[in-house]
Amino acid sequence: MATKVVLVCFLAALWSPSLGDLSVAPIPTDWIPRVSRKMTTFAESQTGALQLVQEYDDKLSFTQTQIDGVAQLHLLTQASGDRLKKCREILERNKAEIEASHAQGPTGGAPASDCCDNLGQLEYDPRFLQQIVNDSCATFIAVTNAPNTVRSHVYDTMKSNMQHTSGVTWQYYGAKQGEYHQFPKSDRSCQGSAHIFRNWYVSAASPKKKNVVIVIDVSLSMQDANRINLAKQAALTVLDTLTVRDWAGVVSFSDTAETPQGCLNHSLGEANPGNIDIMRDFINNLRPDLTTYYGHGFRKAFDILHEAKEKKPEQFYDSDNVIIFLTDGKPSDPKDVLDQITEGQYLMDRTVHIFTYGLGNALPNAYSGWCADPNDSQCTAFSVPGLLAGFIENTDSLEALDFLATIADQNNMLIPGATTWTVSRVLLFP
Repeated sequence: MATKVVLVCFLAALWSPSLGDLSVAPIPTDWIPRVSRKMTTFAESQTGALQLVQEYDDKLSFTQTQIDGVAQLHLLTQASGDRLKKCREILERNKAEIEASHAQGPTGGAPASDCCDNLGQLEYDPRFLQQIVNDSCATFIAVTNAPNTVRSHVYDTMKSNMQHTSGVTWQYYGAKQGEYHQFPKSDRSCQGSAHIFRNWYVSAASPKKKNVVIVIDVSLSMQDANRINLAKQAALTVLDTLTVRDWAGVVSFSDTAETPQGCLNHSLGEANPGNIDIMRDFINNLRPDLTTYYGHGFRKAFDILHEAKEKKPEQFYDSDNVIIFLTDGKPSDPKDVLDQITEGQYLMDRTVHIFTYGLGNALPNAYSGWCADPNDSQCTAFSVPGLLAGFIENTDSLEALDFLATIADQNNMLIPGATTWTVSRVLLFP
């Protein structure tokens, strides 16, 4: 008991209200270095880490050497240039062989096994860092009935390129008509879209940078016959074709127009992986809703293009400016649509190509609903198209973008029983 009394008295002597606030009282810190030294001494006695570090430092030797930065940079650029030169030579050889084979016409048969058949023979190859078959392969898009025009000597050249040039890996050739050839064989072409929808093909077939707005109808009728899923797949396929040189945006419309949140809400964004993912998520989450106001979709699409042009006008120099319009039927605002298109084209100096893709049987009536004079009371849903007819013309002038014309059929094959895409048109303003 005496011990407890002494302890209590001692603690009481440490502080009392008359002494003030302990939080502002001076706290001695001279003990910190002493404790640190003792801990370091203890750690060293147990591990010897400091001694090991010192011995390592003592054995290191350093030599100062002056380097000619300009000369080193020249060596690096020369090495890169030599490598690019070899790649160009390989491409030129392959090009010459392919053109020679094309000049002889179709071969009448497949020159190699299908790229997606007999993949059980795949073996790992360190040069490719994946499994391959050391042989050629070919794939043909069924909907185009593409003929084979590549003969065995093309593959022989590809094999020779790989054998005699270090660093050469994949060599492949894709044609607009639908044939695809690859050396060596692997499963790389067996997943996803056909080659004409891959960005490597599109960037070569359409070398200009592209500014693209995808406009998707989400009216209530789009829930019929998987139409909304077809539209989503077509839109996602377009995103797959884009490169970082391109800018893109996406709009959905019914009774209002909607866009992704953030920087893609009012303008196009660079088609980089981050922005592509944002647009993918937006498209995948679309649900059918209410009516079909085309005008809202077109107005928002043109506003997005114009905002992007104001922000970065150089992106619109020597570019293809495109609105891809996906819908399934008659608009609820036929008198407003052409006004919105006309105003939008005025904002964009008449530089925007409008690709329209339709699902279902109602779309032809939608076209005929736009007559020469929207204010004419005699216009009916079945009147002869007037003003619009002048805009549907000359699809050949856009060969670089005609890969889009087969998206509908390609995706239609993926959904059994889906409604066929019935209308494909290009709207051009003179």
